[in-house]
Amino acid sequence: MCSVKQEKQLELLVFPGFRSRSDEVHGIATRYSPMLRRVFLSGLAMIAAISVAASPASAQRGRDRDQGFPGSQWNPQEDREQQREVPLSSILRELRGRYGGQHLDAQKAGGRYIIAWITGDGRRLTIEVDAATGRVLSTR
Repeated sequence: MCSVKQEKQLELLVFPGFRSRSDEVHGIATRYSPMLRRVFLSGLAMIAAISVAASPASAQRGRDRDQGFPGSQWNPQEDREQQREVPLSSILRELRGRYGGQHLDAQKAGGRYIIAWITGDGRRLTIEVDAATGRVLSTR
């Protein structure tokens, strides 16, 4: 049977680079944390440098797309039409002028607004409005 002292000596022989007598007090993580911190920070610095270096190239590609060069699949006019939508507030203002009353609920489904409306005389309507143009498509 080994004594405690002999067990400690065996542990030191098995892991000579990782253990020392101060590890019992401070732990291994305390001893290697400055080195790990330096490695981690230098890795972050490398990632930042690479992303900054790649930025001008991606910005150039974006300008090429914006100019609509022949052979490109992207159509800037279609993209602008999809981006411009009539705000729901202006549609609700127009419906209030047309039908009176107020809206109960509004949802956006695809390129349309589906609006639940109650008129001034108490009728309940479901109104579909094109989100891009603001035109009323149907009233039920």
